[in-house]
Amino acid sequence: MQIDSIDKSTSPKRAAYILRRLTEKGENMEDMIPDFNGDKELVKMWVLFLHHNHFMNQQGERWQLTDKGRFWLQNHEA
Repeated sequence: MQIDSIDKSTSPKRAAYILRRLTEKGENMEDMIPDFNGDKELVKMWVLFLHHNHFMNQQGERWQLTDKGRFWLQNHEA
């Protein structure tokens, strides 16, 4: 699914999209680069933002959604 299909997403929707794919689907950053028109730096920026703000934690090679991240998703996906 290309990010453009998420109605020319706002920034919080883009971040929520990445957060869900990393934590719920177990994907990695490289899996999402095509969805952002090949912009690796944009995806990397969002991953760093989500991790820095404690919306997710890395557990080995996987990302885990935190309580803070779960709350944030509830407020930014509707």
